[in-house]
Amino acid sequence: DMITSLPGAGIGTGIGAENQVQDTITILPKFAKKIDPVYPEPARRLNREGTVIVEVSIDPEGRVIETDVIKSAGFGFDESVLDAVNNSTFSPAKAGHKTVSVKIRIPFRFELR
Repeated sequence: DMITSLPGAGIGTGIGAENQVQDTITILPKFAKKIDPVYPEPARRLNREGTVIVEVSIDPEGRVIETDVIKSAGFGFDESVLDAVNNSTFSPAKAGHKTVSVKIRIPFRFELR
């Protein structure tokens, strides 16, 4: 079984400052401590594969403050991704020399091998 974060994971699309005035992001966040999602046993038994896209709000210290599933795959995939991302940490995004809060989208692909 294989779980991959698709290209752009940790630096995904949909980058934007949470405040009203958007800062120009010069350094995108990356995983500092990445927890990999577990392939859900019900999905494995049913030979299911899927992709989950999660939107992650990251504070200026690189901590996950909110997660939201943008594309669901069902079969326990969403919960596995949310658990992993909520226990991960990131290097903070920067606008110039200032660390800023951002929202990023991270896709996770679950494939049986």
